[in-house]
Amino acid sequence: MHDRFSLLEDHQCEDNTIPSQNTVILEKHDNEIWYVRYSSNDRFLASTGKDSSIIIWDMKLDVPLPVQTLAGHKGPISFISWSHDDKMILSCGSDNMVKLWNAEKGELLKTFDKHTENVMACAWLSDNFTFITGGLDKNIFVMDINGTELKVINNARVNDLALTCDDQTLVVICQEKKIHFIDMEDYSEEIVQESDAITSLELSSDSKYMLVNSVSSEIHLYDVKRRVLKQKFKGHKQSRYVIRSCFAGTKNIFIVSGSEDSQVYIWHRRRGVLLYSLEGHSGTVNCVTSTPRDIFSFVSCSDDRTIRVWKSPVAIINKKEENLKDEETPKNGK
Repeated sequence: MHDRFSLLEDHQCEDNTIPSQNTVILEKHDNEIWYVRYSSNDRFLASTGKDSSIIIWDMKLDVPLPVQTLAGHKGPISFISWSHDDKMILSCGSDNMVKLWNAEKGELLKTFDKHTENVMACAWLSDNFTFITGGLDKNIFVMDINGTELKVINNARVNDLALTCDDQTLVVICQEKKIHFIDMEDYSEEIVQESDAITSLELSSDSKYMLVNSVSSEIHLYDVKRRVLKQKFKGHKQSRYVIRSCFAGTKNIFIVSGSEDSQVYIWHRRRGVLLYSLEGHSGTVNCVTSTPRDIFSFVSCSDDRTIRVWKSPVAIINKKEENLKDEETPKNGK
């Protein structure tokens, strides 16, 4: 079910390309799901949250199934990050720990205990050897997988962080309503002031744009290089919880976000027009995520303990046609 708010105003974006139909519901977690993230090859999806476990799903199956469950944290997990080669996962949360996992085998490789308060986010450098963590203890650590501390950046209380795809700029949002752009060569900073408390950020796949969610029920789109606000998106509900948004569609044309009213919202990026409010979840939708390899799909997760896969009508039609072709193809090649 969904409510239509507006007709598309850009004819280059046809209605049937918007991921507006719920095709699959995944259920395995025992509590609220706070975060989901695709591997870079988009085959696997990792999910985590209040039950302190990480579940890895094989999303290439007609009905996605869990292939690994990672257990070891002693509290809720707030964030996970895949290495660029998809071999490892970093996780962090309220137990002040950062854990390194072998994603394929589901094995815990190492635990890092540098932080003294909740660890809010982590990010890999492209070498698959170095990573960055940030927490409420006002510390940002640059480390390698052996545990060697390469740099400590004393910042404000970190809510979220992300690294641009060229490894040149670390973007950090903090509880002081500020966005920090940190140069990874000399660690110099440029700061942009926000008007309200900000809880999460998301970089586009090319790192040209950034989304920032605030407790004022607004999402702000920034030009990363110029550090300027480009667009605002309104309509969803956020006042108490961390809500995460993402880019979707061809050339990142859609903005998607969760909401405290149990719905998923989709806007046109350039025009700021609200296109859809998608019903289905029965609790706060904490996070949405997409993959650049599938422009017609995204997933959402919720306090209702489910993950929902959303696809566009054209993707559903294409999948049905593929299945028909497979059925018509003789198995013996004759």
